[in-house]
Amino acid sequence: MWLIDKKLWLFLFIFLIAFVLRIYKVTVEYGYFGDQGRDLLVVFDWIRHGNMPLIGPVASVGAFHLGPFFYYLICPFLLIFQFNPFGPVALALFCGLSLIVLTYLYFSKWGDYPTAIFSSILLAFSPVAIFISRGDWNPNVQPLFFLLLLYFLTHLIKKGGYRYIFLVFLVLGIGIQLHYTFAANILATVIILLIYKPRVFIDYRFWLSSLAGFIGPNIPFLLGQFQTNFFDITNLWQYLTGGSESKALPFLFQTVIDRTTFPLTVYFPTYFFSWFLKLFVTPIYLLILIIVVVIAFTKNSVSFPARLLLIFFAVGVTVSGFLKIDFLEHYYEEFAVSVVLFAGLIVSYLYTQARIKLLWVLVLFLFLFWQVSNFSIVYKVSRTSGAVFRESQTILNDIPNNKKNIYGIYYMTPISLSEGYELRYLLEINGIRTFSSRRPDLADYLVMESSSQKMKLPKLRGIQPQLVGNLSFDADNEVIKDAAVYRLMSN
Repeated sequence: MWLIDKKLWLFLFIFLIAFVLRIYKVTVEYGYFGDQGRDLLVVFDWIRHGNMPLIGPVASVGAFHLGPFFYYLICPFLLIFQFNPFGPVALALFCGLSLIVLTYLYFSKWGDYPTAIFSSILLAFSPVAIFISRGDWNPNVQPLFFLLLLYFLTHLIKKGGYRYIFLVFLVLGIGIQLHYTFAANILATVIILLIYKPRVFIDYRFWLSSLAGFIGPNIPFLLGQFQTNFFDITNLWQYLTGGSESKALPFLFQTVIDRTTFPLTVYFPTYFFSWFLKLFVTPIYLLILIIVVVIAFTKNSVSFPARLLLIFFAVGVTVSGFLKIDFLEHYYEEFAVSVVLFAGLIVSYLYTQARIKLLWVLVLFLFLFWQVSNFSIVYKVSRTSGAVFRESQTILNDIPNNKKNIYGIYYMTPISLSEGYELRYLLEINGIRTFSSRRPDLADYLVMESSSQKMKLPKLRGIQPQLVGNLSFDADNEVIKDAAVYRLMSN
């Protein structure tokens, strides 16, 4: 009993470290951008007017929307934090910490204790795992749902049970609403079931359970598609198949290498490596994959989880290679996280099997050093919420001098394309009706942010800009250093 308690205390210590690394100044230094403001406006409109969203965030590529489940996840956190934009960040924080807990539980149940501990340590110190735990974005919660899928699927194969069929496909039905890249896991799940449980496909209860699990969370999205004549599904299909454009398949040798090795550079970043050291990254990761393959086909306690992870990884890489779509690695977090689990498997295997004692210590230290040396990317954001709060307060203070029923906002910022959603949300929750102006000369307020160089005012025909606020931001971690807020009046 004492030994069990001792093991649990070790994990709790690791979890405490992970908690501190993720919670550090998060309430004041989280990023707040247009994507977050757009989502918050939708959820706020739902709460205020009862307009339940039936479509989710628009995909960054392709003219289609995801399912609305991410909005349903945001909603309770937004209410708990009284409409503060930090609410959805708290959701990301919860998912990031839950990922570590679930990793520990998964390997404790279906692998062994060393793998559970080493994987938890590497996730706790992963700079990217920390970073996505401190920001509100729909792909950021994918890793947790990937681990849930792995957990339920393993239980289904090892123990059976129709409720686990339902849970596996429930997670898949939710996951594809978080980002379209999660769809590769559907194919991987089918392949895994064909390998390990092929007889389930001739059981009608499997089909009933799987359809109920998958369709259930997608009912709102399907209702929305009925209303729009399946607009998003049609556009998604055209995007995945290349539409009317003639595109060559990008499945070339270099593409294979890039898509196979990118998870290492995502979860073990190389930003600060010299060009010479970067030459070793690809062979190191290929070596990692080879070692995991050896582990997967060796008689040991973690061979089965290793095989499942490899199948998910291989299918994801293959699907991303053959589809006629652009490859954007930061969307593939659901199988990029597998590289951390691969590393945990290797350290655990050395701990239990290697003849050279303490070799595992050296390998673990190298992985941790690699991660910790990139911690500077964790706490640096382009713009914190505090900057947008001050911009919104400047406009709120000027509203009595510019009384209207609705105010157009034009936003100019060097960090990304923005329609001012983040600023509009802060005005809307204060009772100010707004819209995103497509042109500065049709706006009521112009906000110009800058970093090192001042931005020039756009040409405004027939408009007299009046400066109502000149703001400076002293946060060391911000790219945006100042902003000017103008009221735009017709001559």
